[in-house]
This record gives sequence, C-alpha cells and structure tokens, in this order.
Amino acid sequence: MPIARSKTIAYYIYHLVRIEDIVTNTLIEGKTQLFFSSDYLLNFPVITTGNEIKRDDLIEFSKMLDIAHLKKYAADVFAGTNEIIHNMSFKDSKTKVSAERKANLLTTKTVSDDENAFWLVDYWCKKTYAGLLFMPLSRHHKPCTTVAPCWHVSTWFQMLK
Repeated sequence: MPIARSKTIAYYIYHLVRIEDIVTNTLIEGKTQLFFSSDYLLNFPVITTGNEIKRDDLIEFSKMLDIAHLKKYAADVFAGTNEIIHNMSFKDSKTKVSAERKANLLTTKTVSDDENAFWLVDYWCKKTYAGLLFMPLSRHHKPCTTVAPCWHVSTWFQMLK
C-alpha cells in the first residue's frame, strides 16, 4: 500500500481524519474530540495527528490500524463536520480561534511536541473558523473545488480493499 514518499493510504486517512476531528471539535466547537468520546481511543496506536511518525515506522503503524474502526471514525467525523458547516453562520465563520481553545488543544496532547508536528498549533490557531474549514479537510467533503483534484476519503477506502 505505500504511496508517495513511503506513506500509506491507511496513514493518510488516519492523519486527515485526526486533523479534522481536532480542528472541528477542539478549535471550532470547543468540545471533546470524537476520538475521546467513544471507543476509538482503544483501537488506534497513537492519539496525535501522526506527523511525528518517522517514515521507517509508517508501514508498521499502518498495520496496527484497525481499518473497520478507522472507516467508522472517518464517517462519524465527516458527519460532524458537515453538521458544523451546515449550522455555521457567516458571522461565526469569521471568528478566530480563541486563546482558551488553543490552551485546551495543548492540554489534549493530540498534537505531538515533535518539531514535525507542533507547528500545526500556531498554524491552526491563526485562522478563522472559515479558514480552518477551507484547509485540506474541506476536500474530504463533496462538493469540493475544481482547482485541485477531489479525493473523498471514501475513495481511499475503496483502494484499501
């Protein structure tokens, strides 16, 4: 399953879904990530975005992922994000991430303090809610822009079969 730069499809799905869960629930909604509000925590080897995982360890990490649980987790996160998008007002979309939500993000330890990951905290926290939703996570939902190819994660799951 290796793809570009020795990463796997399973890793990419895990990584993108963790980012979406962290951003939408912790930073936009100010609530517990779905990852922690169910049994997902017990089914994945790490709680972070996975940015800190070294290339040599990605294949082993991917083998540890429970694909059925990953698929359910992804579907649940996407449903939650779609609900957030549907219910967000234009005024709310201009809201910047508060210092309180940034501090809460840090307490969750879901972004590693490794230099390959920690930069995400400042990157995310400088954005408005709309800015967060227009990051790559917005390409997980249909319709998406025609500027870049739209790879819905469900397509990736088809590739795992």
